[in-house]
Amino acid sequence: MKVKVPPFLVPTSESISFDGWYQQLGDDNVPLPEELEHWDYQTRLILSAFITLDEAQILSEVHLGPGSRLGVLVTASSEATSTESVLALVDVPAGWNDVRALTVEVPGQHFARRLAVTTQVVVTVAEPTDGLAPSKQGSILWTATQKTYLQGIGAQFPTYAEDFSVTRPKLDHAGWFIHVDATDPHALFLSNIKVVLNSGRPEIQRLLSGAKDAATAQIQRMIDVDVSRRIASAGLSMPEVLDGDTDFDDLSVAGGLRASLALLWPDVPVELLAHEFANDTGAFEARIQQNRGLFN
Repeated sequence: MKVKVPPFLVPTSESISFDGWYQQLGDDNVPLPEELEHWDYQTRLILSAFITLDEAQILSEVHLGPGSRLGVLVTASSEATSTESVLALVDVPAGWNDVRALTVEVPGQHFARRLAVTTQVVVTVAEPTDGLAPSKQGSILWTATQKTYLQGIGAQFPTYAEDFSVTRPKLDHAGWFIHVDATDPHALFLSNIKVVLNSGRPEIQRLLSGAKDAATAQIQRMIDVDVSRRIASAGLSMPEVLDGDTDFDDLSVAGGLRASLALLWPDVPVELLAHEFANDTGAFEARIQQNRGLFN
């Protein structure tokens, strides 16, 4: 087992106390869950936390002089979008020995799949008293990272449940139905797409009840892959999507499809995706499975 050793002194655990991030839901604050079930790129994810610091003790423990300054840096990152954003840098006043409130907003359009929120105590002004002290601005003295899974693209769209044996008797053994109406590129995106789950299936009933077993998780991933396939296919077949620029504030069908493609493959030009979709459907299908973590 490898142990990471910092190149300078770091404070003891008694100098810093942090109990994690909370999600603001109306007037309530709830612990940030391991999964955010109703996530889309327009979501306003507001997080709050409290961190307790003894500034004088920290400076003493890491051999920094009284002219040094500390800050609390909050960043968010997502491997799926290769994005890291600074959410806040909060100054720690000299002599501070109390609770510091933190509030940040995570911009939904920049993140997908797994979101990591990292909280760090950093040196903003360094006045080292000896060679053991951190000597550079930005030196990290303490870190805590909290991760949450932003539910797949299938959770971004209106989802309904109905018993197919009643509403679609010829499809009563199917698990779900995905409707995408791309006939009018200027229509409202979220009014023209929906995921309908077959509540007549026991497997779907377990999914709707919030079951966390492996089989249910696999069904969720299959839905995610299926929705991603339908969204990508619709978008890459529409000239208005291929010819425009990504604008996450564009609520039209074309804008929503274009934004979905950007979230699915932030580093892949849409022209390459369109060429692969038209000429190598097998590779395109494999790309979707890889991207959406079918077997994760």
